[in-house]
Amino acid sequence: MLCNSTFRLARVTNEFLEQASSPLNIKTRLSTFSNTVILVFIEFVTPIQFDWFEILLTNQVEPLQYYPDNTYLCCGLGKSFSNLLDKPFIQNLFWFEPEMKRQVDFVPELTRAIWLIVSGKEQDFGLISTDFNKLPGVKVDPDQDFDALSYFLRFRATINSQGQKLLLEDSRVIAIEAYETQSLKDEVAGLILAGQYDNYGRPYGSYLKWLSDSGVDGSGVTVGVVDSGVNVAHPAFDGRIKDLTNGKSQDLSYSIIMQYYQPRILLLFFSLLLYHHSKYPLIS
Repeated sequence: MLCNSTFRLARVTNEFLEQASSPLNIKTRLSTFSNTVILVFIEFVTPIQFDWFEILLTNQVEPLQYYPDNTYLCCGLGKSFSNLLDKPFIQNLFWFEPEMKRQVDFVPELTRAIWLIVSGKEQDFGLISTDFNKLPGVKVDPDQDFDALSYFLRFRATINSQGQKLLLEDSRVIAIEAYETQSLKDEVAGLILAGQYDNYGRPYGSYLKWLSDSGVDGSGVTVGVVDSGVNVAHPAFDGRIKDLTNGKSQDLSYSIIMQYYQPRILLLFFSLLLYHHSKYPLIS
C-alpha cells in the first residue's frame, strides 16, 4: 500500500491556500510548466459534481485527494490546468508549494532513510531515480522494488536536510515520509489468530514466517477505505458500493458502530448497575 488511513499528501489549511498563489502568479507558472506534469490544488465553487470530474479527466487532469473545503489536489500538465482557468465551476487554482508537502525532521549533518512519494507512472521510475541521484544529499537505488499506483510512485531513498530541500522543490515530489522497516504491532494476537499456540494456550513461533510459509503477502489484494462522508448514491459508486442503512439518512459509520457496540454498551451499563446495587443495596 502507498499509504495508511491517516496519510495525507499535504499539510494544508484554508489560510495557507488563500496565501499560496495569486491568479496572475498561477497563470504565469502554468505557462512555464506547460508540458510538464505538475501538482495543483483546484478549489471548486461548491461540492464537486460528477460532470465536473468528467471535464477534469477530459482535460487530462487527475484528482488525487480531497481537502476541505471543496478543494482537490490534482495532477496534470501545466497546459491542462490552463484550460480549466475559465471554467465557471472552478473558484481558484493554487500552486503546490514546497512548504505544503509532507517532510521529515532532521538532525543536522545526518542522513536518514525515507519514502519518496512522487507523481509518475511505472515506466517513469528510471528517469526519476536518475534525476534525483544528481541532487546533492540524495541517493536512490535504481534497482530497488517500488510501488506504483495510478499517478503515484513510492520508493526508498537516503537523504540529508539539503537533499530534502531540493526534493521538495521538484514539482514531481508529493511527499517525503520516514522509512520504517517491517515490524509487527501485535505478534501475539497474530499468532493466536493463526493457531500457532500450544496445548496451554501459549503462542509460539514467528507470525511473519507463518505468513510467508502460508503464501500470504498481500499480492492481488485491493484495500479500500471509506469514511462516513461517502455518498452511496453518487454515480461514481454505481454497482460498486452497498448501502448498509437500507436508504436511511443516518450516518453510515454510526450505523456500523451502533450495530457492533450497542449490545456491549447495554451489557456494560447493566454490569455497572448490578455492581452499584451490590455495594449500595436499596433500603426498603
